[in-house]
Amino acid sequence: SSRVPWLSLTANSFLSRFLKAALHTIRPEYTSNLTFLANYLSELTLQEYGFLRYTPSCTAASVVSLALHTLGLPAWTEALQFHTGMKFADLESCLRDLLRVYQHAPRNQLQSVREKYSHSDRNSVSQIGCPVALPSAIIGHASIIAGPPASPMPSPFISSPVPSPFWSTFRKQGHKH
Repeated sequence: SSRVPWLSLTANSFLSRFLKAALHTIRPEYTSNLTFLANYLSELTLQEYGFLRYTPSCTAASVVSLALHTLGLPAWTEALQFHTGMKFADLESCLRDLLRVYQHAPRNQLQSVREKYSHSDRNSVSQIGCPVALPSAIIGHASIIAGPPASPMPSPFISSPVPSPFWSTFRKQGHKH
């Protein structure tokens, strides 16, 4: 009999989809830093057993949110809420753990991921300063609970987010997080 092999999903399974939703609303000059930083943060979570308590989609959404916040961009938007099916409040616990891992990365015994993202071909994103606090829970506004983001950048948004036809079709076909 033919059986479907067991499928193992990780945050990376959702990351590109959630990044597309985030990239849809920011200026092109932020694209590569956001993409590399999100991939770096995602790979850091793969080294931490504790992230198994979160769904892969929650981890991926948290990664995108923290990457946006780190770059001084709004940490959560209506477009992300629409495409992930999650509210910012759903990410709070995962975001706290992710921030802790990110802050601890320079002192972690496992340095290969940090080293990989320290090179110029990945925009040296592992060298970007880590935020001192989590973003607030205001959709589309990256105000800070305590302290400024590591790299503030002016006016990153092109316009208000509009769900693309691709994602509407994707969701209608029954794909869920």
